[in-house]
Amino acid sequence: MLEKKQRWTREDLEDLAVTEHSFQEFKASLFLINENNEISSEFVFKFSKQISAFANAQGGRVFLGIRDDASIDEGIPVDVKSGGTKAWLENLIQDLVTPRLQEYNVFEVSISEKRAVYVIDIPNSDHAPHQAKDQRYYLRIAGMSRPMDHIHIEDVFRRNKNPVMNLARIAPYGEPEIVESSRGTQVLQAFRIHLINQGKSMARHVGGEVSIARHFVTKQARNQTEASQKIHYTQKPSEMVFFHYLGIPVFPSQEVFFMIFWVGIHDRNIALVRQNMFVRWQIYADDAMPRAQETDLSSFTAIQKILSLPIWKA
Repeated sequence: MLEKKQRWTREDLEDLAVTEHSFQEFKASLFLINENNEISSEFVFKFSKQISAFANAQGGRVFLGIRDDASIDEGIPVDVKSGGTKAWLENLIQDLVTPRLQEYNVFEVSISEKRAVYVIDIPNSDHAPHQAKDQRYYLRIAGMSRPMDHIHIEDVFRRNKNPVMNLARIAPYGEPEIVESSRGTQVLQAFRIHLINQGKSMARHVGGEVSIARHFVTKQARNQTEASQKIHYTQKPSEMVFFHYLGIPVFPSQEVFFMIFWVGIHDRNIALVRQNMFVRWQIYADDAMPRAQETDLSSFTAIQKILSLPIWKA
């Protein structure tokens, strides 16, 4: 995603990357005007496709007055319409697609007294998919604005109608517990996971899997994890997978406690802990695509303190 800018200068334009890509489209001045400095008869329909494509994807920018090689051309007259070209573009853009765009910016960058380059900044839209003037839907694919097929349109609908559940935070919970067993000393440490709904829709059904390498899940750690909430677990050759169903809806922007799990550190796995202690999880919410993430628990101060305890064999 491109960094949001509050203003543009000629120097900014001259520093643009040469290639077009999924977030950037160059259009020479003749895209908007003809040789007589009149608005091209094809401009509205062609521009509509660009607006549709960026709004249906992850947003981006259209540069009017920039050649394909990223060089600035002679520019566009600042008064192609009474009231000015910038004001005309601002009024035009919202009507180029259906439903209307709710958010966008038009920047005018002067390159001479009467000519300018126009930068149209289009964020991704919460109201997508947006239909262009030719009654088709477009999407940015491999740096091009291409017609969307049915599966793309369905994906965009899901993007805006489904919740977006993500990890809010994972952190150690409580003090480590030193326990003795027939196999020697081990230290148990708990971790809490919180989730957040970053989408626009309520998440009615939320569940998740936490996958931990088998050598970090001792019998005591598994029992503690089971005792703390309703957990279903699956033992695989290389990992232990814990599944938990939240059981309550999660509203947009709401953060909730999801689950707690325990790991066990002992003489036989401490060398592996020092290398890394990755935990992976997948989050499920309604019909949204599962979201996978991972983190290295060994980077937490709590684990580093456990590793420094004087109980470990040299």
